[in-house]
Amino acid sequence: MWSATPTTWPPAKPTCGVFSRSLDSFVGVKIHTGYPRREITSPQMRDLFALMNNFDAVVLIHSWGPDVLDLARLVDTNPRLRVIAAHMGADRWDLAAQAARDRDRLYLEPSGSVTDAGQVAYVAARVRPEQLLFGTDATLIDPAVSFGLVQDAGLTPAVAEAMYWRNAAELFGLGGAVQAVSS
Repeated sequence: MWSATPTTWPPAKPTCGVFSRSLDSFVGVKIHTGYPRREITSPQMRDLFALMNNFDAVVLIHSWGPDVLDLARLVDTNPRLRVIAAHMGADRWDLAAQAARDRDRLYLEPSGSVTDAGQVAYVAARVRPEQLLFGTDATLIDPAVSFGLVQDAGLTPAVAEAMYWRNAAELFGLGGAVQAVSS
């Protein structure tokens, strides 16, 4: 996984060359919009998503509040991307559910410091089980927080198992490896 800071996007040509040569093990990119002060609607973010679309990448992007609706538009315009809304929209997990409902390539994970009772249950009732991922934000936040959010949701065992690991294994192409290990 690469980490992208879209403050000086696109990068200089030598960086692009190194970037291209290492794609045999490329999985995706993690983007934080706050540190580089680039909103999801910025031209740099639009260009970064378009570039990642060329590589069928998985993009994990920090999502906060109503910007998860802007993220939905980026998913719509980049049909080869699979996008994880980290923090599930934080305090606007209701909007995250709305954004993901009609987009099977938008995944939601509940890591973070927003721990509203019922948020995972609310989201799980509104999106396909395949769109739920488990995240913890460790080592910043104790993983018990995310485990508690999922436990509080009262998910069926099948949905909880999908959220805890099966969906990620599928998203990252690890299904065969998991089956081989469990056989």
